Amino acid sequence: MLNVVARDEATAYRLPGRDWYLCIDPENSAAANLTVFPEESAPVRHLHDAQEEMIYVVTGAAGWSPRTKSSSSSRARQPTSPQACGMRRCRPDRGRSGWFAPSPPHDWYRVPMSRSATAMPDAAPDDLPARAREARREIVKAVAQAKGGHLGGPLSAVDVLTALYFRVLRIRPAQPDWPDRDRFILSKGHSSIALYAVLALRGFFPIAELRTFDAIDSRLQGHPDMTVLPGLDMSTGSLGLGLGAGVGMALGARLAGHRFTTFVMVGDGECNEGIVWESAHVAERYRLDNLVVIVDQNRLQQFGWRNPETGRRSPPYADGQLRDRWAAFGWRVTEVDGHDVAAVVDALRAAQEAEGTPAVVIAHTVKGKGVSFMEGEYLWHSRVPTHDELRKALDELADPVGQAGGS
Repeated sequence: MLNVVARDEATAYRLPGRDWYLCIDPENSAAANLTVFPEESAPVRHLHDAQEEMIYVVTGAAGWSPRTKSSSSSRARQPTSPQACGMRRCRPDRGRSGWFAPSPPHDWYRVPMSRSATAMPDAAPDDLPARAREARREIVKAVAQAKGGHLGGPLSAVDVLTALYFRVLRIRPAQPDWPDRDRFILSKGHSSIALYAVLALRGFFPIAELRTFDAIDSRLQGHPDMTVLPGLDMSTGSLGLGLGAGVGMALGARLAGHRFTTFVMVGDGECNEGIVWESAHVAERYRLDNLVVIVDQNRLQQFGWRNPETGRRSPPYADGQLRDRWAAFGWRVTEVDGHDVAAVVDALRAAQEAEGTPAVVIAHTVKGKGVSFMEGEYLWHSRVPTHDELRKALDELADPVGQAGGS
């Protein structure tokens, strides 16, 4: 009657989402007996409350047969009795917890879900550098597969993105349009592959889909397209416009009474765009303390000035200039090592606590970080590695314990 379609506790116990509800047979509570059924065919309903998430789960499912879904691990099951369907509380830290007593047929349980319990990721702090290293491997492989894309900027930004998506943002990968989620905008949209890699590792879509990066029919385009890929809050690419959108989101959240934070990542070269400073001025005037900007200060841009003494590319801003300019616009400024993931987590959380003024975190990074021959070389802004360069890069990014990641 009901087919097993989910065996992973991290997935199953975070149901229901928009489309699926969870039913567990209390007489046989092994993971293989978790069952889910589609919303449109089940006698269930789901209420979303802006202040507290309340989830209604059906009990007593006798007398109806939902559409089944094929699965290699499925097995036939007998019709469920009115008392045979129960539920368990979502406990991301411990998985399943104790049963709630069953009720008469077609009664409803209301399960309050705390915002932190459903939003916070599972990764331990010690896991974050490994997650970032895995993301770097996926970035390099995806660009090589596509024979096009950017590498320098994505590799400099990936530690910050890992900190955001695994420790800071309040999000639900299984429900990417959750109304109370924090928002993130990658204003430096040409670094999209870094965002895609982290989204895939966080569970928004399969990691294997990264191999379709920049293909003509892929959801993973060279610049983020929110109309085709769940988990994106804004389409970006034209430099500077992402911050303007972020100001609008933050202002809209305030007017609508929402409590989420909007984060926007810009590049230091992108800060050459006048609209960045127009947006910074407006955000300060409206005292948008629900807006956090992250500057990926990797000190190299594709086109810029050369140092007449060394002949090398000069940074878009000299030491201290970005800090002083953001401060002059009335923002609370924090500087951090953008490759120290734990320090980034602390800086971003502190920025969220700023009251009465928007906050900016200037992350000092290295373009091409993680691959020795790409680090600090502006030519790797958008160059594609050769076969030998790819092999060398993946060797450098190999997991220290020998797990080199995906195919």
